[in-house]
Amino acid sequence: MRKNRPSIFRGVVTGIAAGIAATLVMDQFQKLSTAGQRALEKQRKLAEHESPWEIAHERAEQERRAEEREDSTEIVARKIAKATGSYLTDEDRKRPGGLSTTPSAP
Repeated sequence: MRKNRPSIFRGVVTGIAAGIAATLVMDQFQKLSTAGQRALEKQRKLAEHESPWEIAHERAEQERRAEEREDSTEIVARKIAKATGSYLTDEDRKRPGGLSTTPSAP
């Protein structure tokens, strides 16, 4: 009969998987929350008779600034790549599973 001893390896793998899953869920929740906030803000501005063009221009500027920032999954991918001695290009960072085999940049 096999004893049910805790496995360190299983614990580490489970912890990594749970961390990645939580990061993905958190990222999706933040995107959904932001979309809801933007919709409410647009309705408020339209109710205040602000120009639809001004609203669209402001939103485009906000999206441009947001694209320049890394989201949580990109940060995790960059840190994992650094820890494994790999380097992520800008294109690899945006693509899921895009870990490059290029050595770390100086």
